[in-house]
Amino acid sequence: MTTYTTIRNKIKAKLEAIDKIQEVNDYPKQKFAGFPSANILPTRQESGYMTTIHNGRSYTFAVNLYYDVEHSGIEEALNALFDLVDDVLDNFDKDPQLAGISLPVGYTMVTVTPTNVVWGQVPDTHLILATINVETKVEFNINS
Repeated sequence: MTTYTTIRNKIKAKLEAIDKIQEVNDYPKQKFAGFPSANILPTRQESGYMTTIHNGRSYTFAVNLYYDVEHSGIEEALNALFDLVDDVLDNFDKDPQLAGISLPVGYTMVTVTPTNVVWGQVPDTHLILATINVETKVEFNINS
């Protein structure tokens, strides 16, 4: 399994452990069985030289949290997402190294950090969303 896939799967498992989230997908989707729902998408990868044998890598994912305002109303939807965003942030803050992750040979997990939250509405739908950008940093040993 690739580093991207391994990290994405671990993020998905962490989100699935939050009882409030009704559905978690690791691909783009806008029709959900219940709300709130989540999608996880990769957004950026960066690499950099650290030492003669170690390189740093950063894998960033967008965790999109969705809520339908058509049936619940905007106030209820926003309040639900406010609470959920805090739950997701707390979940990552309590596990800054994604305990139990098994990366490919040569890779070592350094940290996972939710970097920012962006709020918006999905065009042409009744969905509002909060996007939490989650940056993971790993170290790669080039001799492995």
